[in-house]
Amino acid sequence: MNRRDFIKTSIALAGSSSLPFITYSQLIDSQELLGLRKPLLVGSKHMLRKQAHLDFMRMKKEARKAGIIIQAVSSYRSFNRQKSIWNKKYNQLINQGLSKEASIHRILEYSTLPGTSRHHWGTEIDIVDATKPFPKEILIQKNYETHGVYHSLKCWMDEHSQKYNWMLTYPNETKRTGFSYEPWHYSYQPLSQAYLSKFLKIDLDDFYLNRKDINGFEMLSADLLNQYVKTHVLGVNELLLPD
Repeated sequence: MNRRDFIKTSIALAGSSSLPFITYSQLIDSQELLGLRKPLLVGSKHMLRKQAHLDFMRMKKEARKAGIIIQAVSSYRSFNRQKSIWNKKYNQLINQGLSKEASIHRILEYSTLPGTSRHHWGTEIDIVDATKPFPKEILIQKNYETHGVYHSLKCWMDEHSQKYNWMLTYPNETKRTGFSYEPWHYSYQPLSQAYLSKFLKIDLDDFYLNRKDINGFEMLSADLLNQYVKTHVLGVNELLLPD
């Protein structure tokens, strides 16, 4: 099945919404995309947009039949929460003796600039299998590989997640650029694909011009941001990219 046919099929399977796909990007503004305004979310501790939540619960119910309890350990994340993560990591790296530039590039192996996190959108989840005891380190690659504590979860998701419109956001593909492989991070494609399209229209150079609350903001030049968008923001599963 080619990419276009797959997308058409996945939209048809998403019985949780009667809205046409083309309208999804109209339901979110730039403040929500940047994490500065909290969208309407549903769920308990880890919250998602309603349509994403409904399909997540459908997927979770099906996984239980295979003895797997899909548990989200992260979902919606505000700008301030992402900023806290960024600033903490930045300070740690600076204190270790790294330069400002080196610190930023090290953080960008796994963590996004506040304002650019897909978790701001209410369409992303990081997952584990709640039937397994939490390891000391949870979201690391070896836990999802052969003999890893979450390997059975990863195998089940590989086979079934796309039926419920959830796609691995940062797959293990050599041609993909940007953030490192994250076998725990999934995106709800019917919404996030359109949101990415709208996000790309935001002027990030202007947004970061005087964000003194972000450590290292003075290093965020137009060239660095343009490259970051090309390699990181667009460095996702090709099924999540805008048409």
